[in-house]
Amino acid sequence: MQLTTDERASLKSRYQAAGIKLIVSAFGDSNVPTTTGADPTSTAQTMAAWVKQFDLDGIDVDYEVRSLCFNPCIVNLTSRYLGV
Repeated sequence: MQLTTDERASLKSRYQAAGIKLIVSAFGDSNVPTTTGADPTSTAQTMAAWVKQFDLDGIDVDYEVRSLCFNPCIVNLTSRYLGV
């Protein structure tokens, strides 16, 4: 089920009134997008556009694969485009 724009706005205002931020979590226990060769700039732009489209408060880049955490793709993604 997908919410309408009005339903999302109503739901978000109720969460905001309760002091709750709405964010999306991306990736988790996965080595994607690093191992798929995804372009970090394009990935960040796509994620930012999705957050804006659905009027969310932000995104949690949950990158749990420790061996890949300092991969240039992830460093570029988080520092340059997500403000970390």
